Amino acid sequence: MSCRQVLLVAAGAALTAAGARAAGPPSSVSTSADAQVVGTALNLTALNPLAFGRIKSTAPGTVIVTVAPQRTATGGVVLIGSGQCSSPPCDTTNQSNDNSASFWSPAQFTVAGTPAAAYRVTAPATATATLKSGSSAPAMLQVTDIAVATNSSNWTSNIGTLDAAGQGTIRVGGTLQVTTILNASSYYLYDVNVPITVQYN
Repeated sequence: MSCRQVLLVAAGAALTAAGARAAGPPSSVSTSADAQVVGTALNLTALNPLAFGRIKSTAPGTVIVTVAPQRTATGGVVLIGSGQCSSPPCDTTNQSNDNSASFWSPAQFTVAGTPAAAYRVTAPATATATLKSGSSAPAMLQVTDIAVATNSSNWTSNIGTLDAAGQGTIRVGGTLQVTTILNASSYYLYDVNVPITVQYN
């Protein structure tokens, strides 16, 4: 018997088969490539991007969104009142809806697989956030210190255990590096779809 590695698009769509190893269930799923499932697999669904909410800045600084979740700022960055997305999925990009568009949130995913199975989540150390609203600002900013955590670990570890129904939840946090003054618009919004990989542990 073989164990297949699978990759999955975070937007939720089609899966593709990849590779074979030792006996057991397919071992991993990632948000980085299209795939087609062969046999039982981990299934990953993206609910929200990592969204930093409304910000401005009078000097360079950072916006930190944690898996807790919490949002804080350093340096000259000012957090403009915007609500946390507490019941995903939330619309973080629809600029016609000011309240909805201003949500901040760690990236959130659901994972499904073998009931009670342990799994591990990994993510790159850095990613690139895209400007969603605001003028005279960089189109992209770097996100550093990316961290991942699972609900079964009470958001303290990148290792989790699927529940009796084979379900789990994952959050991804990070630090937006604001490298310039952002004060030409009333506020600015940046978010990023962080690619993650989930595998049976």
